[in-house]
Amino acid sequence: MSNGTGWRAMAGIGVRLNKLFEKRSIVTALAGMGYSTAVTITPMVVVMAAILLMEKLLGFYNLPYVTKEVFLCTTLYIFIFAMLAASPLGAVISKLMSDIIFEEKFGDIMPCYYTGLALNMVIAAVPGLAFVIHALAVGKVAPAVIMLGYIGYMVLVFVFYTMNYLSICKTYEKIMLFYLIGMAFAVVLSLILRYAAGAAAEISMLISIDAGLCITGGLALAALRQYFGMCSRNYGRLIQYIGRFRKLTAANTLYALGLYVHNFVFWGSELGTHVLDTFVYAQSYDLASFIAMFTNISTSVIFMANVEMHFHKSYKEYSEAVIGGRYIDIEKTKNRMFGTLVNEIMSVVRVQFIISVVMYLVFSVVLDRFGFNGLVMTIYPVLAAAYFIVFIMYCSFIFLYYFEDVTGALRTALIFFIFTAAGSVIAAQFARMWYGSGLLAGAIAGWTYAYFRLRWIEKNIDYHIFCRGSILKRKRAGRPSGIAYLRKEQGR
Repeated sequence: MSNGTGWRAMAGIGVRLNKLFEKRSIVTALAGMGYSTAVTITPMVVVMAAILLMEKLLGFYNLPYVTKEVFLCTTLYIFIFAMLAASPLGAVISKLMSDIIFEEKFGDIMPCYYTGLALNMVIAAVPGLAFVIHALAVGKVAPAVIMLGYIGYMVLVFVFYTMNYLSICKTYEKIMLFYLIGMAFAVVLSLILRYAAGAAAEISMLISIDAGLCITGGLALAALRQYFGMCSRNYGRLIQYIGRFRKLTAANTLYALGLYVHNFVFWGSELGTHVLDTFVYAQSYDLASFIAMFTNISTSVIFMANVEMHFHKSYKEYSEAVIGGRYIDIEKTKNRMFGTLVNEIMSVVRVQFIISVVMYLVFSVVLDRFGFNGLVMTIYPVLAAAYFIVFIMYCSFIFLYYFEDVTGALRTALIFFIFTAAGSVIAAQFARMWYGSGLLAGAIAGWTYAYFRLRWIEKNIDYHIFCRGSILKRKRAGRPSGIAYLRKEQGR
């Protein structure tokens, strides 16, 4: 597949949502919301469903208590810390991919992918290996379990990193398909290992999860290589971007840490459960936060679809006016761009509010029948509200990226992280229904700063673009002298 054909094939969810939303009827709006929600949460649902199905089919619930706890903690740690390990390079990769696509230097994509993959694996491997040594020496965890967990952690880092490239390309439907294939393979393999090979249930499940994730990541890499077959061997470009955009790396890392720091705080509270002096988690709080995140996670896809449909066009018109337009054209496109920005944020708020309310009501009724009651459902409401604001804050975060306000994005992420961490420490002393107020405080603080930062950019956009931005290329040169100017004029 040529690069041009590959890029046209990567329209993905943006094109589909354009068709769904452009008619502006209630039915098409509901269809668009359902589609965006489905493509966002399907990978998560597929992995969860596969694990639950394996637990049911392999007799996991009949295992000793400690064995079950170790397995559950292992899978929890795999996903949380793989996500954190994959986060530092995410924003830099997005920036690099957008620049490569703009320059149409598609041959640089795969070299940058391989360089970033090597870096990401090193970032993930060192702390992961330290944890493995601790688990073996102090916790006396079974070597097979901890090593399979470590392999799964590294494979998932590879999957998240590779999926980051595909998600930038908007191939959400293929991402869904790859997860489905990988997890279907995992379920079948677990049955073979358990009942044909006679392996223990927890070992069968861990091997199968690792193998399924390998299949998922391998398919993703194959798709990426199909889209971008050319290789320029420019392996150093990503390193240059990491050095140039250090604040982007820090901002994305702090945002990711802010999403989980409240969980870590409650791991150390009275809710925390310790397993073999190695693992610690807070089951009730972790389940409540997962369900709350699940309630609001479609925000990102809805937002990116709206940006593709509306804001990107107005931003492009403004950029073209800055480069070669009249002052009146610059002013008109600027006002139109910021009007679109406000409309897009409000549109995301309205749509996601409907989705969140519906999902909240569904979860409140359905989860009670599956035993998710008591403390989990007591903590859930405040966390659901918190994650709603978190993802709206992230929309503003992306707009700061659009205007290349890296400093503003870094401060937003830092405020979000600090207020969430400090607020969660304080909230742990409150009544249990308010445990999620720490994340809520961090989300409100981060959103507030991002909002006023965007207002500042609106008021100072001329200075920001002409003096600090990158729409116009910067060039260093000496100040021309009067004599040189006169000679030039005489030469004419």
